[in-house]
Amino acid sequence: MKILDNKLQNAYRILTTKNLKQIFNSNNFYNILHKRQLYVIKQIKQKLATENAIIFQTDKGKTTVVV
Repeated sequence: MKILDNKLQNAYRILTTKNLKQIFNSNNFYNILHKRQLYVIKQIKQKLATENAIIFQTDKGKTTVVV
């Protein structure tokens, strides 16, 4: 960075800060989704244990059925 002209240094600094903000925001969003998914999985496990439910995978597709 020090080799570049002052105007170019500022431009690259702005670009890198924008990219870092995007990376930070995307990781935070992923963490929120991951926490929600873990919460849902825990709730399903509790329901399965208390209600004596069984999980089946359908023949075709990626569908799961709870009986």
